[in-house]
Amino acid sequence: MYLYEIKSLRKKFKLSQTEFGRIVHAHWSTVSNWERGRSFPGVYQLGILQELRIPAQNPEIRRTIKKVLLTKGTNMALATLFRHLIEPEKPKRRRRKS
Repeated sequence: MYLYEIKSLRKKFKLSQTEFGRIVHAHWSTVSNWERGRSFPGVYQLGILQELRIPAQNPEIRRTIKKVLLTKGTNMALATLFRHLIEPEKPKRRRRKS
């Protein structure tokens, strides 16, 4: 993952550096340093960032993760993220016409 991708990933989720830092278990100033190229995420943070790339393209998942992060905290947001990655989306049932 390139450093410029970190900021764009955060912006896709519409999160502040503080909120994004909670997800990746880093201080907001550390997130700022990553975005400016002053430092680089550790292996643990890189793993989380890689996992965030997939749902970042799905607006529904982005909204859900942000909502969970703000209401229930970091651990639940990560659990929600991983659940979306592991469980395939269920196809919507079509209603039969009567």
